[in-house]
Amino acid sequence: MTYSTIIYENLEAVARITLNRPQRVNALDRAMLGEIGAALDEAEADAAIRAVIVQGAGPAFSSGFDL
Repeated sequence: MTYSTIIYENLEAVARITLNRPQRVNALDRAMLGEIGAALDEAEADAAIRAVIVQGAGPAFSSGFDL
């Protein structure tokens, strides 16, 4: 699946989800929440994935919700 607000990487037994809106300090919006859910579903469906790492692009993890 192609994502516009996150980066999903399959690194053998680890899935890495990067919040990718550094211009908005990775603020969570409706699109990003949907993509995070889809990426977690993708990781859950892959029997080889044993762990999920979530990180933020840029200098901050996340500033919270984008109201």
